[in-house]
Amino acid sequence: MATWAIVPVKPLSLAKSRLAQVLSDAAREDLVQRMLEHTLQILRGCQPPLEGTVVVSSDARVLSIARQHAAVPLAETGRDGLNAALVQAIHEAERRRAQGILIVPADLPRLSAEALRDVLEQLPAAPGVVVAPDQREEGTNALALRPCGVLEPAFGPGSFRRHCAEGRKRNAHIVVVRSAALALDVDTPEDLEQARDILS
Repeated sequence: MATWAIVPVKPLSLAKSRLAQVLSDAAREDLVQRMLEHTLQILRGCQPPLEGTVVVSSDARVLSIARQHAAVPLAETGRDGLNAALVQAIHEAERRRAQGILIVPADLPRLSAEALRDVLEQLPAAPGVVVAPDQREEGTNALALRPCGVLEPAFGPGSFRRHCAEGRKRNAHIVVVRSAALALDVDTPEDLEQARDILS
């Protein structure tokens, strides 16, 4: 059952704007790049069970980093935001014969191969969905789907409940994975403070 990972990444110069009050532009770009490289290293260590990773972005630097880490770089074609970019990446994964996908943001400082393998091991037979919420149980910090199109990604505020509700509408088997390795994403100064010991 071929499963591909998908990592969406904003342009480095635009990422993590909510950290502008505590980090310079250069420091924010460096932080995002380091977290992206960490994510890609972890995903590369998950092959197998993953077949590969698609990185979707409109930033040429991000796509170059993807190539350096043996991921498939996919230039974002539209300007309709994160979820449209993810749909584009899902189509690319399907073109590569993916039967399932694992969407992973590039801002999880505690991400581990063990946590991702746990998500993949719990992915039910089709139609199946695994959702890993953030620590506030509002956002989605990992989303696994089988088949790839069992639901459309709906990332953004409230996405955890939205993904669960959409899965139920599609009569999918839904598994919620609460994992310390997946719960922390770095969006706010408070998040950054929690991750200081890892990111310093």
